[in-house]
Amino acid sequence: MTDLKSRFEDLKKERGRLPARDGARELGVSEAALVNAMTSDTTVRLRDDFKAILERVKDFGRIMGLVRNDDFVAMPIGEFSELSFDGTQGRAKGGNIDLTFDLEHWASAFAMKELSHDTLRRMIQFFDDSGEAVFKVVLWSSDGNDAYDAFMDEFKVDPSTPLNDNQTNPSAWQNFVQPDNAKLITDDAPAKTQDFLQACIDNKLEIELQIPTNASLETYRGPLRKLEPRDQPGWIDLRYPHFTTHFGVGAVAKVSVAQDDAGFGAVSLVDSSDRIICRVSCAGDAGAKDGWSTAVASSLLN
Repeated sequence: MTDLKSRFEDLKKERGRLPARDGARELGVSEAALVNAMTSDTTVRLRDDFKAILERVKDFGRIMGLVRNDDFVAMPIGEFSELSFDGTQGRAKGGNIDLTFDLEHWASAFAMKELSHDTLRRMIQFFDDSGEAVFKVVLWSSDGNDAYDAFMDEFKVDPSTPLNDNQTNPSAWQNFVQPDNAKLITDDAPAKTQDFLQACIDNKLEIELQIPTNASLETYRGPLRKLEPRDQPGWIDLRYPHFTTHFGVGAVAKVSVAQDDAGFGAVSLVDSSDRIICRVSCAGDAGAKDGWSTAVASSLLN
């Protein structure tokens, strides 16, 4: 573990600022393994009682609930005003947060204090049984600081506890299977995806946007306001009324459009490894279906 920490520190000296996600890939380990190697007074391993941890998040008040896969980063702000469990399945809602999760595939958690832009951020990061991140809680108000600090002391465990990050067949939430009734678009998929999202804006559509990881799913329902390019090639910002997401549109290798007798259904945006980046569908009433059909046909099927 000490050797892995040293290798990562050497890599950061060479590369500059390097997120753990990217560093783990450079070093050939899971992100969970790298974070575990970096444990210290400010990064602690937590016991894997995920229900109890999530219940305590309600005490922190306003948070950012970050969900990301390789090509999509969602950062809604809210709180856990509603939290429910049904076996290993669960859901947390509040503000712009609407998180569905499968605790069967959650395997480890860490509490971290990290200086960011001269502000000490308190956060919790959860990983699945393949060592990939599934959800991050970032405190968004100092009101929860005392509750967080007490929680951090109460739930911390020895980082030498064996880490579960060897699962090679994780949850299928991000795995894509082409439906029989769907149209598949592969030519100019990134450009057509961006045209489609712009058409949703132009047609003033209420959308449902789902961002999956292997063991969690963030959902947004509402309008999409604006697309903006990022400095990072192949990435754009999607701006909604109250928050922003980052989308690696350049990674879209195929677009799948569900279709039945009632018209067009969900649009799945898929990478070259057949993993769903995100899924978009119409969230408006029956009268919005015409606008949805226009957006899909004009941008994806022309």
